Amino acid sequence: MKMHPDTVQRVYLVRHGSTPANETRSFQNHETPLSETGLAQAELVAERFTRIPIEIILASTMKRAQQTAHAIQKATGVELISSDLLIEHLKPTVVQGKAHDDVEALALWAKVGPAFGTSQKHSDEENFDDLKARGKKAIELIRSRKEMHVAVVLHGTFLKMVLCLMEFGDTLTADMFIRAAHFFGMTNTAISIVDYLPGITPELPHDEKSDWHSRVINDYAHLG
Repeated sequence: MKMHPDTVQRVYLVRHGSTPANETRSFQNHETPLSETGLAQAELVAERFTRIPIEIILASTMKRAQQTAHAIQKATGVELISSDLLIEHLKPTVVQGKAHDDVEALALWAKVGPAFGTSQKHSDEENFDDLKARGKKAIELIRSRKEMHVAVVLHGTFLKMVLCLMEFGDTLTADMFIRAAHFFGMTNTAISIVDYLPGITPELPHDEKSDWHSRVINDYAHLG
């Protein structure tokens, strides 16, 4: 089926560069910066975007995503817009900065992890329903843009939520998301490409089809 060009939007979903917390397997917070490796990765992905015709950059307000997005902006001259809708899945404040194998963090995560798909919370973390609701708003933000080529700089877990919602929409459950999150690998500064193509699968019932279509998942060729 031939699509009208005005209905096609290409979105480049980019995970931020590596951080010291990524490299030491620690829980991150809003101000976690890129490491030296992450800064180098950001420069490499930025150089790659000089050959990709993006028109706008949307980015998480978290420092590591901002640093990555600013590298792309500097290389391309494209406008950058920041949004709290694109931040990473929020963990309890009490574990932020702690190593994944910290005794206190492990004890807390033993309670928080299993409760992710329920209405229960330890404190100020996001559960599945929170993350799903924010993911839907993030997709609405992307679709609200008039630009047809959009780069979005965000985070590993939230990127997976966005991809899952693009495919499954409201039918996405916590169990489905958890399985997908374990399956998908998201490398720092990797690019995943999706197209918005409404009506491309007319043979499926409306409630079973997605208007989003995956083109590339987790491409990090620029890292060598």
